[in-house]
Amino acid sequence: MDVKSKLKEELKGARSIVVLGIGNELKGDDSAGLLAAKELKNLSPKMHVFITGLMPENFVGLIKKIRPSHVILIDAASMGEKPGCIRIIDISKIKGATFSTHAQPLNFLCDYLRSNIGCSIIIIGIQPYNLSFDSCVSKEVMKAVERLTRIFREIVKDLRG
Repeated sequence: MDVKSKLKEELKGARSIVVLGIGNELKGDDSAGLLAAKELKNLSPKMHVFITGLMPENFVGLIKKIRPSHVILIDAASMGEKPGCIRIIDISKIKGATFSTHAQPLNFLCDYLRSNIGCSIIIIGIQPYNLSFDSCVSKEVMKAVERLTRIFREIVKDLRG
């Protein structure tokens, strides 16, 4: 199933969504999640978007206040794919993808949110090309961010209101 179809399926019945854009803007393609989150801000009143940097766990208090039905984490993930590849990563296989460096592993955050809020968790990984310090975002990852933004626009238009 392609990313758009899978995301649309995962978001069926969503009453509110929190999107966490994760990454490090100083490490080239590791900023993929941050760039995507910036593009998704103000897309729908049912979608709360946070640009978390390397510490998405710092937003747990806000997420608990919102009590969303769905939380989406967007991050660069080394999945062994072509640069710019977008995948929805099964949480049970989260250890199969290497995410950018975080203070806490993402599976801890996902487990905490599921057990304390009861929300569905969706992890979207974007395969990086270059994670070197002080490098620019690759054209492959920029195209992936644009593609992901288009997918969200098409899906969340049904959530407006």
